[in-house]
Amino acid sequence: LDDLDREAIIPVRWTIRTTPGLALANLPVAPPDPPRGVSTAAIRLQAGPGSTNADVFTHWHFDFTHVFTSVRFWARSGTAEPRDLIVAVTSIGAFDTDYFEALTAQRPWPAHRVTLGPAWQLYTIDLASLAPLGPGTPQPVVGPLGPGQGAMMPFIVKGGDPYDVWIDDIDGACRPGECP
Repeated sequence: LDDLDREAIIPVRWTIRTTPGLALANLPVAPPDPPRGVSTAAIRLQAGPGSTNADVFTHWHFDFTHVFTSVRFWARSGTAEPRDLIVAVTSIGAFDTDYFEALTAQRPWPAHRVTLGPAWQLYTIDLASLAPLGPGTPQPVVGPLGPGQGAMMPFIVKGGDPYDVWIDDIDGACRPGECP
């Protein structure tokens, strides 16, 4: 799904945004460091002290949780310090709300947290296992399926402290008969 190496079966567009303020920016892509397999491009999220939250996301105008059973990706922390990465699924209608604002408003997104170490590691997250990581009424996974609606999948890094996060080869495992 990442299409960073231009090899995706289902090409998608990835966008980065930082919050507060929901500023969109160009996706930071670089050759994996250290190199990882045959990959030639990976997403790299970096920020210094006082950093903003960041999420890299894509979206579909349908409920992709009915097409994919899980999402797989390679990731690592670019430093020796462990770093949490949150993978979530929510309605495109939640676009104007950041993940942490939704938590504060007790409208948590279904999500899963992984802790990244300094070595590349393959993660597989079963979409059925996503659950709110805070109290309240969960945000719906998909909005009304009309124009401009569907679901989005952000990979989220909490700001405040410096971070250096690498994400590569994002892929979905298809339900039988659902993917080309």
